[in-house]
Amino acid sequence: ILGSQAIKTFLVSICILIIVHYLVVRHLNTLSRQTRRLDLNNLDINLGLTDKIRHPSRPDAIDQLADTLQRMKGNIQEQLKQKRKAKNDLMQLNEELEQRVKYRTATLNHTNERLRDALEELTETKDKLVESEKMASLGELVAGVAHEINTPVGNAITAATYLQDTSYQLAASVADNNISRQALQQHCEDLQSAADQVFRNLDQAAKLITSFKQIAVDQSIEVAHSFNVRQNLQQVLDTLEHHLRKAGVRVDVHCDASLQLFSYPGSLVQIYTNLIMNSLLHGFGANNPGTIDIRIDATPSEVTIQYRDDGRGIPEPIKHKIFDPFVTTNRSGGGSGLGTHIIYNQVTQMLNGSIRCESEREQGVLFEIRLPRACPVTRDDEDLW
Repeated sequence: ILGSQAIKTFLVSICILIIVHYLVVRHLNTLSRQTRRLDLNNLDINLGLTDKIRHPSRPDAIDQLADTLQRMKGNIQEQLKQKRKAKNDLMQLNEELEQRVKYRTATLNHTNERLRDALEELTETKDKLVESEKMASLGELVAGVAHEINTPVGNAITAATYLQDTSYQLAASVADNNISRQALQQHCEDLQSAADQVFRNLDQAAKLITSFKQIAVDQSIEVAHSFNVRQNLQQVLDTLEHHLRKAGVRVDVHCDASLQLFSYPGSLVQIYTNLIMNSLLHGFGANNPGTIDIRIDATPSEVTIQYRDDGRGIPEPIKHKIFDPFVTTNRSGGGSGLGTHIIYNQVTQMLNGSIRCESEREQGVLFEIRLPRACPVTRDDEDLW
């Protein structure tokens, strides 16, 4: 009985295994072989059971597994398509961006070149304007000297004319032998008075011409040499006397008459001229008299120039950039905005000094300039010496 039951059990087990293998295992092996052949570059393999009798109305677990694998493969294919599309879009976008970057880089380079050219032109124009402003300050001196010379020369001509007439009358009286001692003495006194007047006026004109000549030479030939600081300032005041007198401005100078400085006198003339003309143009204006105080002190190593006026002062918005080019408070009145810029350049570059400015509205302005007692000599100066 036991042997019979064992044989029956063995035969039933074999039948069950055959049935399971036919219905399940071989289909699983088929699906396994198909999935093993799948990779990202080969997703066209159909995951299906062609040798299985299917019942669409009653799908079993194997059919559901095959459908699930098929859908999973389809999802992977769709995701790969989307990734490829995104990659292609990204590559296209990168190419467009590269083209835009190249275009904008070329445009930026072209703009930079134009800006560099414009900057060079502006710098060149500014330099020309600075030189023109320097010549304009020299022109102010010329106008002042011309006006100052006109008065003594006119007086001298008038006295010379009177002297000529008197001498003719004296000569005629002597020729007619019709002159008394008293009349002769009167003629001599008149001749002496007229001659003295001619001498005084011509001497005054000669001093003005000498002063202006020295200023012109100092500005045209910038050579460092030793000069008297008080006399250098007085030359400027003499040439600008007409402008100061017309504006009703008094200048007080406090400086040792024997103070000597080894530097560039023409640069100091430019500084004095621009400071005074700035005060007349911006600080006082028409019908607004005032006072300019110039104090020059010296130590063994440096000279300090304090220039102060009691005019309108500098407006707060431009006080911090007063030394920048083209900054002015009176552009409508003819201000170019280069006066203080020229002063700054002359002090810091030519004279190797420093300058600062203090101002309060309606309380005037103070410029403090510090210069070395001996300015460094350039190679050009050594060659000229």
